[in-house]
Amino acid sequence: MKTKTIKPFEIKPLPENAEDVLFAINKEFPTAMIDAGTLLGLVRDNRLIPHDTDLDFYFYNESPVLSDIVYEVTHDNIPMQRAFMVSGVLVDFHYYWKQGFLGYANISQDGFVLKPSRFVEAKKFDYKGQSFNVPFLLEDYLVWRFGNWKTPTTSKVAWTETHPHFYKVEEFYEKFI
Repeated sequence: MKTKTIKPFEIKPLPENAEDVLFAINKEFPTAMIDAGTLLGLVRDNRLIPHDTDLDFYFYNESPVLSDIVYEVTHDNIPMQRAFMVSGVLVDFHYYWKQGFLGYANISQDGFVLKPSRFVEAKKFDYKGQSFNVPFLLEDYLVWRFGNWKTPTTSKVAWTETHPHFYKVEEFYEKFI
């Protein structure tokens, strides 16, 4: 596992132009699916979550890049996550790779997330005149990802603490190997 900060960056709430960046990335990367707090805010609240600090997208079996990369996580030289600064907005691209019958894996410096294959198929979700890719089984995915996703929180919590399917390396091997 290799984690590399390429440029220093500050974690802070999304600026006012975050929605413009969201729309631009959605147009530039038609295979991207929105995820994490970005997905949760648009579906639950019909807006970006005010205390969120980034925009989240994920990709299956591909790893597109934006120009202003600030952070990168790789595993055996395979990209797992890249963070970009786009017009002052922090944007995370998470890459999931097919892992046989287990589904799709994203490996971080802290452990693994295994995403079942049933969440690969996409459907369109309309937000302010744009169509975004979301999991076809949207409500099932939100429950899988967040548990009680309908109840808002007042602050951002690290995804490794809240994701019910995040496994530390030892837990992964105990459960699946």
